[in-house]
Amino acid sequence: MKTFNTLLDQADFHFARREWAAARDAVRSAIEQAPEQAVLWDTLGNLHYLLGEFAEARTAFVAAARHRPDDCDLLIRLAIAHRELGEFAAEEAVLGEVCRRQPQGFFAHFLLADCYRDQGRSRDAAPLYHALLAQRPGHAGVMLSLAKLLHNDGDTLGAQAVLERLLELEPGNVLARENLSAIAGRRGAGMSRERWQGERVLRRPPQRPRRRRTHGRNDRQDPSHGEGRGR
Repeated sequence: MKTFNTLLDQADFHFARREWAAARDAVRSAIEQAPEQAVLWDTLGNLHYLLGEFAEARTAFVAAARHRPDDCDLLIRLAIAHRELGEFAAEEAVLGEVCRRQPQGFFAHFLLADCYRDQGRSRDAAPLYHALLAQRPGHAGVMLSLAKLLHNDGDTLGAQAVLERLLELEPGNVLARENLSAIAGRRGAGMSRERWQGERVLRRPPQRPRRRRTHGRNDRQDPSHGEGRGR
């Protein structure tokens, strides 16, 4: 049987080459030797996500959260997995808890606003978007999301005004320009999902597997060999 450190080396090797499936398999084998290590479950969830295996990512993030229930970044990744699966109630519950713990947390509130919007709850989403823009004026992602909300609600002129303002702030913003052209050209007709894909980038979990330090100096402890070896 391969040692714990060997499996981590293999995971690093495959990750560096963007061989997500092979990296996933190596991390999964490492978990069999150290199922209590939340960082491995978190890494496994990230790899499943990169492979589009969202149900498996959700399961891995849930397992990680059992060991790190106070890790808000991890909970956000769990919420993102719920979102990809269309589990809006679960996403909302997780994000609501993160926002309760981090009342000034920008990203969690941004995702929660999008969650409300995508459930058709404009009255809940709109105040959040405006609060976020008060916190970070001119934030491109929030302005794109707000424009989408207005467009979904049939307020074509409002969406157009937001996009025009974004282009004033960022003349090179391709998404704003494409969305504005689509609105003007289609006179409020339903827009294709692809025109708003810039939002997805904001939701992707960290792509690089992360490891915690062990005994304050070694992030590669082999559970079967004491402290293991250093890097």
